[in-house]
Amino acid sequence: MYARCGSLDDACRVFQHIQQPDAFSWNILVQAHATSARLHDAAAIFFSVMPARDVVSWTTMVRMYAQDRQQRLAQEIFLAMPCHNLVSWNTLLAGYAQQGHIEVAQRVFDAAPCKDEISWTTMLQCYADAEELENALGVFHRLPEHCVFSKTVVMSAVIGCYAVLGDVAEAKRVFERLPEDAVSTFGRMSHCNTCSWNCMVAAFAHKGRLEDAKILFNNTPQHNLASWNNIIGAYAAKGHGHEALDLFQEMVLAGFTPDCITFMHVLGACSHVGMLRRSCELFAWMSSEHYRSPTRQHYYRMIDIVARAGEVAEAERLVHGLPFSPDPVAWSTVLAACRTHGDVECGARAAQQLGCMGVASCSNHYVLLSNMFVAVGRREDAACLRRSMQDKGLRKPPGVSIVEPHF
Repeated sequence: MYARCGSLDDACRVFQHIQQPDAFSWNILVQAHATSARLHDAAAIFFSVMPARDVVSWTTMVRMYAQDRQQRLAQEIFLAMPCHNLVSWNTLLAGYAQQGHIEVAQRVFDAAPCKDEISWTTMLQCYADAEELENALGVFHRLPEHCVFSKTVVMSAVIGCYAVLGDVAEAKRVFERLPEDAVSTFGRMSHCNTCSWNCMVAAFAHKGRLEDAKILFNNTPQHNLASWNNIIGAYAAKGHGHEALDLFQEMVLAGFTPDCITFMHVLGACSHVGMLRRSCELFAWMSSEHYRSPTRQHYYRMIDIVARAGEVAEAERLVHGLPFSPDPVAWSTVLAACRTHGDVECGARAAQQLGCMGVASCSNHYVLLSNMFVAVGRREDAACLRRSMQDKGLRKPPGVSIVEPHF
């Protein structure tokens, strides 16, 4: 009990009072140290103190190293095991899958003498996470009959694959094959797991069928934060900024707390409809009321919104005020806005910043600035800039023509 609650010291004290600890007690002790990230101590107990080790002990060590992303050590422990069982094979497989080592995971999966639902689910999810959707679907179609309807997580992963591929018909077909105790027909699924509903909403949204996605969202028995992010992001991505913001308001009224993904979606919605003031309010709300530190992506989204609105000087001020060192993305955004709105002076400063960063494509930025000088009649400045490019060894990128060959 103490080990499960994370109280390692209490667990050790209880263990010391056991007069003759059995294999189960030793395994709990090792697992308690592993769970508390005391890997060195867990290994010392396992290798030097334990009087005997069983398959559970060995598997605990494999899991410990795999979860710590030390897959080489996990494999060494696995290979040293006197015997393996299904759990030990699945533990090794999960370690490689979680780290994205797909080829090795597939070899472990193929080598396992027997497989259960966890084995198949792990392999399918491994391919799905790596966006190797065809391979994920291949695993799905090879599932033994007794596994197909027993794990809704498998079906949800498959629906997600079809959603990304834009194959709504297949996603719907799989959706209808969910467990009978969870689903009856496509139009009446009162107990289907929320993840599967979310995947189906994503499938319709991916095909641009927002009305169908909204109907399915409204029919979802129980929403979670991912459900709301899903539908808000769908409307924002298709340029329906006002609808996305209305959904955001509904989400907040429903008692859900926005996360970083939510704010990326709603800021994107503001960008599409040019709502500068609303985006600033949301950004401030994110930083204060929700105590969520904006990420680099949030700051860059705000810079883009401000720059698109023609507030180039404010965008430049935002870049200078970033709580981290800006990269070329920030200054390229400012430079592009300067070109659109004709702010040559700010454009010159942005190009200079890009040049100081040693950006490989800085010649493009200097050419862009030179063209801006010409557009406002400052030909001498343009000529001076081109001479500076020559002194620095920068050249205008060559033009490219695409010719279709005929054989």
